[in-house]
Amino acid sequence: MYIKSDMISPLGVSIPFSSALETFINNKLYNSYDNWFINIRTWYEHYVDCIDGNVDTKTKILKLHKTKLAKEIADDINNFLHILHDKNYENLNVIFYYPTYRTIEKNVDNFRTLDDIKGFKHVVRHYEKTMVSSITTYADISINKLDYILPLVPKTIITTHAAMDLLNFTAINNNALLEPFTGKLKDKKEWYTKYHPIGKKDMSVFPFIEELYWILGDKHFIKPYPSKIREQLYDLAIKKNWSQSTGRIKVRMDLRTYEPDIYRLVDSNKKLYRPR
Repeated sequence: MYIKSDMISPLGVSIPFSSALETFINNKLYNSYDNWFINIRTWYEHYVDCIDGNVDTKTKILKLHKTKLAKEIADDINNFLHILHDKNYENLNVIFYYPTYRTIEKNVDNFRTLDDIKGFKHVVRHYEKTMVSSITTYADISINKLDYILPLVPKTIITTHAAMDLLNFTAINNNALLEPFTGKLKDKKEWYTKYHPIGKKDMSVFPFIEELYWILGDKHFIKPYPSKIREQLYDLAIKKNWSQSTGRIKVRMDLRTYEPDIYRLVDSNKKLYRPR
């Protein structure tokens, strides 16, 4: 196997997803959730991060042994699904999806393109489309390919490294993020942790909403706006007593009144907002 031996759990699944699986089983999440959405790009990226060796070795594996690696990742997914199947969670729908983010890349100036990504991460993203296609061939799954809008369904947990995926579920209270690696279950009041940090400032003053996301950015796909703009946003959040529970209407009203320039930036992104 290409993955490090200590990155395979006793369950026979890679650590990033066995952590999520153990949380799901041990906390009996099947009693609260009917759907589990899993971003296949997340599985690919996290698995490749666990490959044994230095950057040169990992790069060589991705370039020269793509088929074997794809089969290995597919086996990881199949082992994960077999464990769920053996538990007889009859009402659980596991949905793998492949978001292209084509519309986001086309319309968002601060989208991180391949040219913005350096080092091994650049290699990983470069081979992503080919690898995901191969993984799908060997894994016992069907992939829901989509742009960036996910079905708006209740009682859903989602496992993804892409913070923008969570924007699909901000209007529903009983959905949650189940993180890979940490295995933490986070409801939407904790999704502010997915914003790109502003130094060491407390990001819990921000609700996780589309009006703020495209400006604050994240660590994977959306570059944050310049620190001056984000610090203005932070000062307003403190002044107007925002929190992770603050509603979209108040945020927009406060921006329009006190930071009209930032409000215009927010308003320019309305075309990307998910249908409610």
